Amino acid sequence: MHKDTGSGLQEHLSEKHPDDAPDIGGPRKTQTKRIQKTRKKPLVIDGDSVATVEGDPQILLLKKARMALVKLGFSPTIFVSSKIGKKIDDQVEYNRLCNLNWIIETEDLLESMAELASKKHCSILSNSSFNKTNVDTQNWSLKTSQIKFSYNDGTFVVA
Repeated sequence: MHKDTGSGLQEHLSEKHPDDAPDIGGPRKTQTKRIQKTRKKPLVIDGDSVATVEGDPQILLLKKARMALVKLGFSPTIFVSSKIGKKIDDQVEYNRLCNLNWIIETEDLLESMAELASKKHCSILSNSSFNKTNVDTQNWSLKTSQIKFSYNDGTFVVA
């Protein structure tokens, strides 16, 4: 007895019994839709600015900002200075997010953000005022590449 699990058996059955041919999982004759993966836009986040928008640094604010930006189609990279990182309210969660590379802790926050923004040709989300003379990275403009934000009634809003 010949055992065929491919389209040959499906064709054979549909030729012999066109009205009641069983579907055995062979190739479909209907066209399937292709799901296109949209490329997320890179964005650098000033984690110090976001975490302290309501006062003392909070991990929840970083998480809400990241979630809101992902929903808007961004691929955010959060930088936090080691000074603020030590003051975050939930150190266990902060360390977990650092291990997942959602947060990058750095000694020189502005230089790290400017370097990545220049490399990826993207903006920095921050409410901080930057001194242009502090940044050595070429081809990156703080004035034109900065996005402001607000946090109102528990909602993160890009301005």
